Order: sequence, then structure tokens, then C-alpha cells
Amino acid sequence: MVGDVVLAPFPFTNLQQAKIWPVLVVADVRDGAERDWIVCEITSGRAAHAREVAIMPGNLQSGQLRRRSSRVRPDRLTTLNEEVFRRTIARLTDSKTVEMLASVISLF
Repeated sequence: MVGDVVLAPFPFTNLQQAKIWPVLVVADVRDGAERDWIVCEITSGRAAHAREVAIMPGNLQSGQLRRRSSRVRPDRLTTLNEEVFRRTIARLTDSKTVEMLASVISLF
């Protein structure tokens, strides 16, 4: 599942609302009965952020994203239970997944 792009409710930073958004699964934190995963937000908004990493069609092993100019925000992480995942829409190539994980790790 790490490297999958899924549709899921991603919370706003004020935790008052969430929006169904494509997210990148970056870590398996399942423990016993808990089926939790750490995910990063994927955006296609116009405002670019320094830490964003572009996802091009060639970076997908399978599936597709609705917008050709999608970017992963490694600085926007949250933990979600897999029950809230709506569906898997794409999967990154192994090399792009490694690049994304390195981007997340570089924040710490």
C-alpha cells in the first residue's frame, strides 16, 4: 500500500473540516487491530510550495490522477485509518516512491 494514491478525507489544518482528496500512502503504522497509515496530501492548486514534489504521468506505475500537474506535499502529513480510504486511484513507480519517502524523512 505504501506508494498508493488513494482518495480519502484529509483534514484542514484547523481540524474543523476535511475534504476528499488524493493522498499518498507513505508509511504503514498498523498495530494489532488498528489499521492506520501515514499519508501526504496531493494538491493541484496553483500556489507552489518549496517542498512540493511533482508527480508526472510517467511517475505512475498504474492508474492516473485527474490533474496533470499534481504535486505531493511532504510537509502535510496525517494518520488515517484505512476504513476511510474511498478507493485506490493510482500507484507511484518504485523510484518515485523512494524519492517521496526521502522528501518526508528530510523534514525530520
